[in-house]
Amino acid sequence: MKRIYFFTLALVILFTSVAFAEKSEYKNDKYNASHIKNIILLCGVPSSTSSYVYDPYISMTFPDVIVKELSEDRNIKITMFADIVKKVNQENNCDIMAAYDADPAGANKLMQKYIDKYDAYLVVNILQYGTGSQYRPEFAYNTTQYSTSTVTTSTGEFATITTPQTVTHTIPAGLTSNATAAFEFNLRDTKTNETIFARTESRTRESDLFSTADPKDIAKRISDNYVHDLLDKIHNDLKVSTK
Repeated sequence: MKRIYFFTLALVILFTSVAFAEKSEYKNDKYNASHIKNIILLCGVPSSTSSYVYDPYISMTFPDVIVKELSEDRNIKITMFADIVKKVNQENNCDIMAAYDADPAGANKLMQKYIDKYDAYLVVNILQYGTGSQYRPEFAYNTTQYSTSTVTTSTGEFATITTPQTVTHTIPAGLTSNATAAFEFNLRDTKTNETIFARTESRTRESDLFSTADPKDIAKRISDNYVHDLLDKIHNDLKVSTK
């Protein structure tokens, strides 16, 4: 079977348009991930979703979040794809990106020698990241309040009476701020290009009286969820392999 070169395919996955729901995923239960220890990480913003990403530096800062979370497993080592490209250029005195224009097959062959040293590569597409606002219609809610009064009994003594009262509160219509983050994660085998664990997740949070919604917090939660489940798969597959 013709071998699919990693570098070209990774760029295709990273920069093609992606459609997503609130949360969808594919976990390859037939794939035993127990051997995964060295992972290449690529993170970027697809051109088709760049207008929904309002932080120009998120593709540089978000990988730090993922690396920190994956480092909870000391057996796993993360290498940024950009560092591999830099190493290829230095050791071969070339510009591997330019080489793909002149000699795609030769550039792929050279790149694959470096990629083969790793077990899997994780492509992270940033689909949406920023703040906005939405219209909220007027609404009302009731609370119960208690009023206390002092009265004189028939015997001339004083007594305290607590009376419940229903109070209606009306919140006027208006705009409320919110934050949204959406990411696609796709972990693949470097040798076979087989998908191991892919997930797309989008979350939106409205600001409230106590805090202002921040896409950074939402992004971390999405990343936490994915990394937690990814490590679970690796650890569970390891248990199966050692039985």
